[in-house]
Amino acid sequence: MNKKFFNLLLYIEKRQGILFNLIMFLNELYIKFYLSFSKPKIALCDYCSFFSANGLEFAIRALDMNDLNKLRDFFKSSIDINSPDFFMPHKTDSKTLVSLFRRISHILLGVFHKDVFIGYALIRLLFPNKASYALFISDEWQGKGIGTAALEKELDLIREMGFRAITAVYKKNLKSLSMLKKLNIEFSNDLGEYFEIRDTH
Repeated sequence: MNKKFFNLLLYIEKRQGILFNLIMFLNELYIKFYLSFSKPKIALCDYCSFFSANGLEFAIRALDMNDLNKLRDFFKSSIDINSPDFFMPHKTDSKTLVSLFRRISHILLGVFHKDVFIGYALIRLLFPNKASYALFISDEWQGKGIGTAALEKELDLIREMGFRAITAVYKKNLKSLSMLKKLNIEFSNDLGEYFEIRDTH
């Protein structure tokens, strides 16, 4: 991705004005059309996968409107959404979260230990056949290998759907960069303050 083009997209996303909404609308139409013909092998609404980390068992599963309060509480009390270490891919107010649940292009996932909501993962399906991804683990659960294991599951889901994973990570976000290196993910492009990350599997 070209650095100037990326910075323009980032500017449009941060402003979230008319142009951003138009791009999201057109992308949503494309994803509906694509999925209606590709017929993914998995039912996303039923998606649930289990993994182990640090001697404990975890689950990552699709979220729905019944999880709205858990997700809202997670953003309020479990992570610092104002941290300069990362860029939130969307607003975290209730209105925004409800709209995300209604979009076929956005897959919201929760990471759980037993019934405790400890992480949030987002997959955003994009034209043409790419998927951006983000993962946030509760501050108190970080440093235990949970994020690396959950991200591996998230990437597996993207591949299983037939999409190519791509994202951008803030260069000062050392935790995320370390986690991606453990998964041997390619740092394919320097975008100024960010690295472009492409899944080469």
